[in-house]
Amino acid sequence: MDILKKFSEDQEKSAALEDAFKSCRYPDALTRSLLAADIGATEEDVQNWFAARLTKWRKEEGFVPIAERAAILAQNMNKTVKS
Repeated sequence: MDILKKFSEDQEKSAALEDAFKSCRYPDALTRSLLAADIGATEEDVQNWFAARLTKWRKEEGFVPIAERAAILAQNMNKTVKS
């Protein structure tokens, strides 16, 4: 099951995770641990949720994945060198 869908089924957990994400996209281990304890989830689930939510956020914001950026830069460098 998709981790984002897993938590979206419980509005309280989903709201707590979204609030935490809005205040910090990269929570440290202590923050994840406390959040997991507050919502009754495992630390691993909370960490996976943040990773999935960050990916979703990047797509929504139009960020280009690193691998794609590297390919684009390589193409541009090849064009520059050939010119």
